Amino acid sequence: MTSRALSRALLAAALAAMPALALEMSSRASPGADARAFAFRAPLAPAWAVHALPPAKTTGDRDESRGRVVGGVREVDSPAGSPPQWQPVAGGWVARLAIASPGAAGLRARIRLPAGIVTGEMVARGSDGEVHGSGAATGEAWTAYTAGAQQEVEVFSRTRPASAPVVESIVHFDVSPTAKDTAGACSPDVVCTSEDAARDAAIAERRHSVVLVNFVEGTEARVCSGTLINTERFPAPYIVTANHCIATAAAAASVTTLWFNEVPTCGAAAATATPRQVSGGAQLVFTSHAADSTLLLLARDAPSGAVYAGWDTAPLATTSDIVSISHPQGDVKKFALGKKSSEPLVKGYPQSMHGVSYTRGVTEGGSSGSGLFTLSGGSLRLRGVLSGSTLRSGNLLSCANQDREEALFGRWEIFHPQVAGLIAAIERAPDDIGNRPSESYRLFLEPSANPSDTPTAARIDYPGDVDVFRIDIPRGGATLTVRTSGGLDTVGTLLDASGRTLKSVNDAEADSVAFGLTRTLETGTYYVSIATRDPLATGDYAFLASLANVGENYTDLWWNPDEPGWGLGLSHQGHLLFGTLFVYDRQGNPTWFVMSVGERDSGNLWKGPLYRYARPAGSAPLATLAGQMRITFTSASEATLSYLVDGQVITKKIKRQVYSLPPVCRWSSFDRSLTTNFQDLWWNPAAGGWGLFVAHQGPIVFAALFTYDARGNPMWYAMTNGQRISDGLYIGELNSFTGVAYDAPAWSPVSPTAVGTMTMQFTRGNAGSVAYTVDGDLSVSPIARQVFSTPLTECLAPGDE
Repeated sequence: MTSRALSRALLAAALAAMPALALEMSSRASPGADARAFAFRAPLAPAWAVHALPPAKTTGDRDESRGRVVGGVREVDSPAGSPPQWQPVAGGWVARLAIASPGAAGLRARIRLPAGIVTGEMVARGSDGEVHGSGAATGEAWTAYTAGAQQEVEVFSRTRPASAPVVESIVHFDVSPTAKDTAGACSPDVVCTSEDAARDAAIAERRHSVVLVNFVEGTEARVCSGTLINTERFPAPYIVTANHCIATAAAAASVTTLWFNEVPTCGAAAATATPRQVSGGAQLVFTSHAADSTLLLLARDAPSGAVYAGWDTAPLATTSDIVSISHPQGDVKKFALGKKSSEPLVKGYPQSMHGVSYTRGVTEGGSSGSGLFTLSGGSLRLRGVLSGSTLRSGNLLSCANQDREEALFGRWEIFHPQVAGLIAAIERAPDDIGNRPSESYRLFLEPSANPSDTPTAARIDYPGDVDVFRIDIPRGGATLTVRTSGGLDTVGTLLDASGRTLKSVNDAEADSVAFGLTRTLETGTYYVSIATRDPLATGDYAFLASLANVGENYTDLWWNPDEPGWGLGLSHQGHLLFGTLFVYDRQGNPTWFVMSVGERDSGNLWKGPLYRYARPAGSAPLATLAGQMRITFTSASEATLSYLVDGQVITKKIKRQVYSLPPVCRWSSFDRSLTTNFQDLWWNPAAGGWGLFVAHQGPIVFAALFTYDARGNPMWYAMTNGQRISDGLYIGELNSFTGVAYDAPAWSPVSPTAVGTMTMQFTRGNAGSVAYTVDGDLSVSPIARQVFSTPLTECLAPGDE
């Protein structure tokens, strides 16, 4: 028996001996009193002054999709004078800093603590005089939030470190993350009545489980909501929030939480709230993009008065009454009432979500990560985590469109099995492929021009098991294809080195339950996480991975803007280019040539033989060698075209043709049956020798039909403005053109003539039909994407990536 097989057998025996997972857990109040208050040990000692630099210039609006933005990270100046000196105090040593950022509503700072910190503490005080602190150790640490444009910081150590603490950056808050009075007026304060006594009592308990989570993501300070949950490891302070808020260890380490941020009476001003802050960061325990949920473990205990929320993993029935408690817009705590109205599959997520229609109140920015609760046994139990709102009416959920939108919640019954072994009294034994990037199974792949899959036998060993594979992309980047095979319905997530999701996929193809994706990646470390669509399913599967060294993808319609009326359709697959040249013969009639096998010669030069086609009466199309085509790409969107026809060389500058919103074309090793952008080369495999080059930008399809006239001569038509009528259906006017011969020394405008209409009906991403009329004659044919190499091309509208 191999070591992996032995490990699996031992694991199976261990799992069989474990009790069944609990489906629900009740609430529990926080034990004991608050930990001691922090105070400065040397408040009059000199401090080293550090100031924030002005904000860096940015373009575009702030991204609010990862929580409400409340501030930005700024670089620091180079302080004058000597670094802060360690000064003796009773029981140890302190170093003091004076941090400032003019105009700030509040501050935090990222500080690098030196080696040698023993039983350390870091204390901060703002302009309001409140002092907040936490334990501190060697490495990166974040100060608590303090109000105002100045912050005093004192670092304490039992022994004297060899060097001083260093301020690496300052978070300048534009608005306070505390009480604001900014939430929608339709959302009642959490202390208001819900018009039901039992529900009021349950809300009164659960409101002490909900916290405002303040964290730093990249260059911005953000706030989301979270819920303190009860576990078998009580009183360990586990917080559940959203993956789209916090997905990395770095963001988790920056966390500071605000508790009891609520008004004392219904309708009172937000300024009357008396919140308590617990700083010190958190550990990222587990995160799932598919369930849009993250489990954090706070570095410090929950304060007295907090309540650990109960939860229930049973499926939540449609029409169930729900309660939401959150910090909309980062405001004081509010509640909302409603019903589960649907369970939609949301774009960008491989698992369906709870869709909730509110009848009173709403969730807004800052509510992300908050809990969805249902009443059971007199208590509100967690059933999901807020992900966002739909865009049915074109706007985010608000009091103004409450009746036209749904809030979307990741499902707790999906996330709980994945974290069950991490919050149990006895942590589940690790399996042969770990559940987190730190426990991943490493694969060694080499890029190849003709890659083949490297298979790894794997198994989802128990409900909620997740297998994580590590893949290192070598210098220069490569195109990664990963997939599963077998009968197990899997979902997969591609993560970067920090653990942030790059893409999450359910099925790669319409006729398969297997996960799969292809993505071109830069040099670095990446992870692929595999789970089951059914959170309780188990079983065997194979994980397959390969690396291809293909480069830029050139699939597009190319032209010379100074010579409108001719063009080049390029279909790029693997290391081959298929080029269809739409030009005019010496009589000015439309004609076409094909480079069916264009290969890279060197660098950015591609070349191949150029053929002229004809279809003699009663015969199949015949190809005749006409010359050669050469394309030198000077950038991703510009090139020089040179082609030899009948002994004459024609050279043109060309670029991608843009007429609407261009798609992003990338590589795919799958059948593209689920793709909704149709840019590609299409044909009828049962009747070759003609085809369609389709450019698809926004709602408009440009289709160039290359076929034959009544005498069998090559002929082309174009639908230049095919309009989307419904999903997969495009209709437009079909035109013929006359123009300047392909070898003419000067260009003149072409003359279009309407000859009929074209209808394209795509029944799936890789198949459909075309019907067109030319002077009253109707032609109908099935069409499919033409495949001639691998990996294939898949184009997606911007934002669909």
